[in-house]
Amino acid sequence: MRKKIMMTVLSTVTLLIAVSFTSCGKSAKHTKETTTAVKTEKTTKETKKKEKIEIKILSKYDQIKKLLSKYPKEMTSKEASDQEIVVIENESFDKASKKIWDQFLKDVKDQKDCAIVICQYTVEGDPILQYVSNVDGKFYYVEDSTRDAYGSEKYVQYTYDYYKIYKQDGHYTAILTTNNKLTFDEAQDVRSLKTAIQLLDIKE
Repeated sequence: MRKKIMMTVLSTVTLLIAVSFTSCGKSAKHTKETTTAVKTEKTTKETKKKEKIEIKILSKYDQIKKLLSKYPKEMTSKEASDQEIVVIENESFDKASKKIWDQFLKDVKDQKDCAIVICQYTVEGDPILQYVSNVDGKFYYVEDSTRDAYGSEKYVQYTYDYYKIYKQDGHYTAILTTNNKLTFDEAQDVRSLKTAIQLLDIKE
């Protein structure tokens, strides 16, 4: 009788241990699957964030807006620079941005179709993007303020005939304009964006 009881106890203990191990196995597998899913999601987000967006040479405003919408809603100056965007911070740009800007001006001078994206930040740190393309001698401009929490206008778009560079009072100022004879003072006092718009104002 005692032998029979012992056998029953041993069978029960063995069964409990087996169930316990099976449960642990499932739990470990579930945890591993969950961790893998989280890692995959994180990697996907990081990949999307770091994905290089080609700055295409466009002249249609809807296509330009579509291109600009591909950039993240939140974008640091480092992330913008990694996208080969000209970044303006504290009225200056770094060497990489300067190189991109100079190449753009050279292409314009050589009458090559080209495009550039400029990023400037609001006081609150929200990025404002400016797209400029030069196609067949015309400048196509779109300002994207969709990332500005306090901005009223989301997009501004115009076509210009000329670009002008002014070096005055320790500043390097670049504008797009429809008036090739616009003086520096007149450029500072322009009331209509249809006449001229400032691209950048850098301390020299």
